[in-house]
Amino acid sequence: MKKILNKYFPLLFFLVVLVFYSPFLLRGLLPIPADTIVGLYHPFRDFYMTDSPRGIPFKNFLITDPVRQIFIWKDLSLDNLLNLNLPLWNPYEMAGKPLLGNMQSSPFYPLNIILFIKPFSISWSVFILAQTFLAGVFMYVYLKSLKLTSYSSVLGALAFSFSGFSIAWLEWGNIVHAGLWLPLILFSAGTIINEFKNKKINLKKSLPLGAVFIFSLSSSFLAGNLQVFFYITLITFLNILFRLKDSKYKLKTIVFFIVSLLFFLAITFIQWYQTAIFILNSARDIDRSYLLIEGWFMPVQNLIQFFAPDYFGNPATGNYWGVWNYGEFIGYIGVAPLLIALIAVLFIRRKIIYFYTLLLIFSIIMMVGNPISELPFKFSIPFISTAQPSRIIFITVFALSTLAAFGIDYLILGKIKLRNIIIVLASFLTVVLLIVLLTIGNFLTNNSVDSNTSLRNLVLPGVLFIFTSIIILLNRFVKKDFIKSILIIVIVLISAFDLLRFANKFTPFTNPAYLFPNTKITDFLSNTSKNELYRVAVLNDEILAPNFLTYYKVQSISGYDPLYLRNYAEFIAAMERGSADILPPFGFNRIITPKNYNSDLFNLLNVKYVLSFQDISSDRYSFVMKEGQTMIFENKDVLPRAFFVEDVSAENNNQKHMDKVLSGNMGINAVVFSNDDKVIGKYNVGKLKINTYDDNKIEILTSNKGKGFLVLTDVNYPLWDAYVDSYKVEIYRTDYSFRGIIVPEGSHTVTFRMRAI
Repeated sequence: MKKILNKYFPLLFFLVVLVFYSPFLLRGLLPIPADTIVGLYHPFRDFYMTDSPRGIPFKNFLITDPVRQIFIWKDLSLDNLLNLNLPLWNPYEMAGKPLLGNMQSSPFYPLNIILFIKPFSISWSVFILAQTFLAGVFMYVYLKSLKLTSYSSVLGALAFSFSGFSIAWLEWGNIVHAGLWLPLILFSAGTIINEFKNKKINLKKSLPLGAVFIFSLSSSFLAGNLQVFFYITLITFLNILFRLKDSKYKLKTIVFFIVSLLFFLAITFIQWYQTAIFILNSARDIDRSYLLIEGWFMPVQNLIQFFAPDYFGNPATGNYWGVWNYGEFIGYIGVAPLLIALIAVLFIRRKIIYFYTLLLIFSIIMMVGNPISELPFKFSIPFISTAQPSRIIFITVFALSTLAAFGIDYLILGKIKLRNIIIVLASFLTVVLLIVLLTIGNFLTNNSVDSNTSLRNLVLPGVLFIFTSIIILLNRFVKKDFIKSILIIVIVLISAFDLLRFANKFTPFTNPAYLFPNTKITDFLSNTSKNELYRVAVLNDEILAPNFLTYYKVQSISGYDPLYLRNYAEFIAAMERGSADILPPFGFNRIITPKNYNSDLFNLLNVKYVLSFQDISSDRYSFVMKEGQTMIFENKDVLPRAFFVEDVSAENNNQKHMDKVLSGNMGINAVVFSNDDKVIGKYNVGKLKINTYDDNKIEILTSNKGKGFLVLTDVNYPLWDAYVDSYKVEIYRTDYSFRGIIVPEGSHTVTFRMRAI
């Protein structure tokens, strides 16, 4: 009976996955927060106003980024690939910005093969489900390779794949996909080291394992979250060093991994090259003072969420009262796994336990605000100083899940002394009681503290703690192996129930009809943009959140992205301030939504339509249509996307450049960022026609009687090249953020083309 239980017990994990995704598998609801689209934003709220005058209810206001960013960028990337184009450029946001360089679009991630299934909403849902499934399977395989039992490995798989980190970021579709490869990376690396450990190289075994290692590492990188990949690289490097200590073939093993790393760099070259160029031209490192941001580090009190995830409430129930973002601070792995991981840390004397304990301590130190964790930000260490430190909780979760698996094995062997059990349980109980007293004390001195929510949300963790404690105590006194196995299975079942409850509470499954429905306004913009090149501006934050128009293939001057181009950010800062002030901080905080519709720079940006709740009383704008509260106005003074200018001046100082742009006659005069006097002068104003406008290629037919200077008001970027007929010409940064070229006399074909490298 014991052997049968051990053999089929892994099926429990698959059952838990099926139960969690049953709203999708049985009812057709999507693991996509589409309810926030129609519940928070117009004109979708207007569209549903008849049936739902109070608005469509939405489950979790915290989860909007998946539909504001990742889903949209993935859809755009896959659309390019289906049309046999490289997804290099996104012309729909911020007057144009990199698409491939934005890692979150992750077009070359191997598991994107799922997304080629139509409709995209269904394939995306399978793509989300695959995260939970593969994270658990890979974790199970890794733990089994460490010679742990099926019970232990299933517990570790559940704790990792349904952890707070995995559930909080589940519907993003890139963060968990980046993280799920870690167990497979460690499995392949560890097995390679074992193969090399006491004998010569066996290529028949080593090469397939090397291929798994390279594929897993590459997949993690290409999944689209650089920060999680950085943590994975750190853990992998430390783990390899740790395991190499006992190897007799250190040099050969190191050479093998170096060769594997070279293959990885070659396979992922186009992605990291494009990303590096984007980062170097972005404003990511200058627009925020990170140490002053509330919640940038995890507050010490939020460590309680490892035991009681909803101690500060939950955004899904609308009662979260803690600091900033619930999702950034949630590292829950279940009460029972947490308790058992603590037992492993305190009482198992093995090198691998020391390794994961040190990893656990390190991650907690770096996520909580203290003099050590602040060092990367004070010294402005590249990349690390712009990464949210609390997300190192990924390492915490992985270490705890692994330690919990070892702890279960330790309990099965029955080596733990009764005195040690009592010490652990008493310590745990003392901490919980102190937290309760602290909550009551805070409530008495601070009326903003929701003491009732905190105390109420300690009840279930407390019950689970007591129940798990009883089972651990019983396990200590039981002698029969079969009964011990039953008790361990009960602990795993308790953990499965606990984690399922937590995951279901937080995660929305939504009606497919809510996923970017077509309305009168979206139809108007989508249809007119097929025949005319223009951009849209939105004056109210409740109308079409930044990036939404990308889904409808409508170009906009707004956008939402942690990375945005510095020259565009400075341009918008000056426009919004109404002066040539381009100094940071810009105050965008990743979301650029220009609203100064009276600025002449709106005309230069090719903004033809403006969406607003309020009437625009200006001779420049005329009313077009209305849907509910949302109105569209047309800008009658809009400049075309491309035009010739009469006069060109030059300036190689940014501040003076912007000053000249604002004081000039836009559309007639142009200012080039250059110290080359040859570009300055009078030019012939010829005729032009935009013949082709694709994401990566623009073709313009020109005709002029003399030398002309052509301005294209798409954002300038170093990976764009320009050709007059077949001859490459220089692109000048023009009118601060755009592109300008000199066109010879006569009729020509001007081509702008985005290159991959």
